[in-house]
Parts: sequence; structure tokens; C-alpha cells
Amino acid sequence: MYQELPTDARQFSALIGLARHEFEILLDSFTKNYNEWIWEAYKNTPKRKRKPGVAKVDWLRLLRLETKEKKLFFILI
Repeated sequence: MYQELPTDARQFSALIGLARHEFEILLDSFTKNYNEWIWEAYKNTPKRKRKPGVAKVDWLRLLRLETKEKKLFFILI
């Protein structure tokens, strides 16, 4: 999704309100904070039966955004 965005700076900015280089800067910060948040949530969860991110139902995997770029892009839209 993120890689398929228009290369035109004007279209990119109109779509999410940021220039591509601003998105890259935000992505670095988002990735760091997201990973810390996931680790804190994992540590504070009592007795997990599954690994983090494993769903009970297979169809839930289809609804996931796999990469941090896709997650951030979805949030910005």
C-alpha cells in the first residue's frame, strides 16, 4: 500500500497531509514507540497461552496490517 502511493509530492501530500520525507521521519518514531508499546503490553499480560499476535480465528489474520508503514498510513488516513 505505502509503496504503491503516487510518487508525485503533491498527490502524496494531498492524500495524507505529509510530504514523503516527513512520513519517513514520522515512521521512524512510530516504529520505535510501537515496538515499545507492544513489549509493555506483552510484559503486563498475565499467563499468555499464545504468542503475541496469534489470533484464535484464521480470518482475523486477513484483517491485519502487516507492516509498520501500512499501520501508520492507515492511522494518517
